[in-house]
Amino acid sequence: MVIFNKLKSAVRIFFLLTALTSNGSWGVYYVFSGKNHDEFIGCLDCEHYSQSSVCNKFGPFGNEFSPTSMFNSRSEYGNILSVKSPWQNIGFDPRSGTPVLVDDKGNYFGYWTIDINIPGAFINASALAENYKDANGNLLLMRDMLCNQGVYTK
Repeated sequence: MVIFNKLKSAVRIFFLLTALTSNGSWGVYYVFSGKNHDEFIGCLDCEHYSQSSVCNKFGPFGNEFSPTSMFNSRSEYGNILSVKSPWQNIGFDPRSGTPVLVDDKGNYFGYWTIDINIPGAFINASALAENYKDANGNLLLMRDMLCNQGVYTK
């Protein structure tokens, strides 16, 4: 059953990211937060060990203790009660700072959130939400699911 759940999560993550582009080409995707979406909180598919990568466990955006990491449950970007966190699911007005997803060309893909009820949420917010549910809210497991299944790593 555990293997099946991991496979289910991997498939959801694959579809989550392939939905970003209609032609299947990969770009570089960034997450910004804050009221004006001017607070950079990581790159989703940069080189695994890049300082900008959410997958870098030692970098400012992937480290579980960093104040700028969405995987630090005590930071404003990882706390489930913070509007600046993709993990909040309590109906904040997204214009208050819910993270957004953009690519390296400036294209906007919607709010990077597990709150599927937010108008303008990323097209596959439901897949992100299901993975979060599978991880039981464990942000380190969530990071590992997103980064170590060959989806974001290069």
